[in-house]
Order: sequence, then C-alpha cells, then structure tokens
Amino acid sequence: MNIYESGNDSSDPVSRTVGGGPAGAGPPPSSRQSKEWDRETLREHLTNLRRQVRRDRCALQEGFRLALEAFPGVQVTVAADARDAAGIISSAAGEGGIVSVNNSSVVINELQRPMETLGLKIYRRYAGIR
Repeated sequence: MNIYESGNDSSDPVSRTVGGGPAGAGPPPSSRQSKEWDRETLREHLTNLRRQVRRDRCALQEGFRLALEAFPGVQVTVAADARDAAGIISSAAGEGGIVSVNNSSVVINELQRPMETLGLKIYRRYAGIR
C-alpha cells in the first residue's frame, strides 16, 4: 500500500487514514503524467490536498500515533511547547544527558536552546557534540 491509498472504505476517519494519506487525496502526478499537468492544475491539486489534511488533521494525527505505538516499546508523548518538549527529552536522556539530534530547523531553532538550558549535551549528527 502506498501513502496515497486509503486502506479501506470505512467511514471511520482514523481507519480511513492509518494506511496512507488523506482519504480521497489521490496520488500526485507521476513524472510521466506531470508533463500533462499545467501549473494551475497542480496548484489546485496541492490546495485540495492541504485542505483535506487540515480537515482530517486530528484523524491523521491519531492514525500516526496508533501506527507508531504498534511498535514494541514506543510511547508517543505530546509537548505543549519547546520548553515542555525539552523537559520530556531531558527525562528520556537520563543521567548521561547526551541527546543525538538531526540538523532540522525545528531542532536548531526551537529545541536547542531549551535543551542546553536544561544542561543537555547535544550531539548533532555529522557535526559532533555542541
């Protein structure tokens, strides 16, 4: 099943979305089809996809959480803000206090400072310990 298939025909929004993207979103054009899509058609497709994701956001989040928690030992935790997230990360890091992170802008711009404030040592892959 690819991310654009809805999984089943259930009217339950969670089961509709667990196996893929928003129900009814359909796949983007393949490279062969994209030659046939003009800029406006593609823009409309992306606008509709964004609307469907916004409309089904709660169901998509719940489906994502259920999919993650299907793996043994995985527990999904939600943070209210970056400071709350840093506290959760600090608890998970334990006494070692070293956290391995990727170089995403969210980590760098929002989480790095709160984690450093809590005394965590941040290991940025490909960059070393900061």
